[in-house]
Amino acid sequence: MSTLTFLSFSTTSTRTPVSTSFCLYTICLIFDVSFSLRWRLPQAEINEQINVLNDNYAGTGFSFTLQAFNRVQNQKWFRTASPDDEFEMKSALRVGGATTLNVYLVSFREAGSWRTLLGYAYLPQDYKDYPIYDGVVLRYNTLPGGTSPKYNLGKTLTHEGGHWLGLLHTFDDEFLDGDGCKGAGDYIADTPAEKEPFYGCPPDVNNLTLDTCPNLPGVDPVTNYMDYADDKCMLLFTSGQGVWIKAQWYLYRDTTTPTTSSTTTTTTTTTTTTTTTTTTTTSPTTSTSTSDATTSVRII
Repeated sequence: MSTLTFLSFSTTSTRTPVSTSFCLYTICLIFDVSFSLRWRLPQAEINEQINVLNDNYAGTGFSFTLQAFNRVQNQKWFRTASPDDEFEMKSALRVGGATTLNVYLVSFREAGSWRTLLGYAYLPQDYKDYPIYDGVVLRYNTLPGGTSPKYNLGKTLTHEGGHWLGLLHTFDDEFLDGDGCKGAGDYIADTPAEKEPFYGCPPDVNNLTLDTCPNLPGVDPVTNYMDYADDKCMLLFTSGQGVWIKAQWYLYRDTTTPTTSSTTTTTTTTTTTTTTTTTTTTSPTTSTSTSDATTSVRII
């Protein structure tokens, strides 16, 4: 488990410069919480979230260390931040380079059609062209001990961190009629195909039987961190996912070390997590950069 280092604890919008030159497989984490003056996030929840991440990623070779925790007094960002309204917040707050994971804790309370989001992330291949958008925007009460029903054990950031490291959903279908049994799925050989997201918990997490793609090998990987199960039933990454994120890391984030692996995607997308109520399989045209950007947010 990584030793936590607190370099900043700010109650204003002042940012603490953070050196990230040492980051390699240990991911530097910057938490920003945009909060109402009537609300405070307990430090213990941040500490426990780091513990959850390190436990969940233990088998992948990646670990997380907290480099800064900033409290920012901006009610607008806290309530409205979303893929439609994030540029101002990230321009003011984002620090570090491609190996620094910036996490923005918000409520989505007044985020329009995005108000039921648990969180969203940008895939690593977008960093080169759109670095300011890189990171994870997360519902604050999904942290360990939070108040989000079924999603308060810290697994939402595990899931979104997977996207930030290059993983797609286990039910990914590349928009082929919303059917995860078609196409290349998540490109990971040891995560069986899955027709659609799984919600809730299976009857027995040690004996999975659901098979929504009966003509393809394996049963649905419903306990995988990259599905949509309740936090208590999100249990694992596969070894193939561990190999994948290492390849993505060297290809898009730590480009100083060459990699010969060919296991990577070629599309440029961003990703958001599930809502608490419905599943969406269409792609909006929300720009992830300035008005001349061609990349759009992908709801998966």
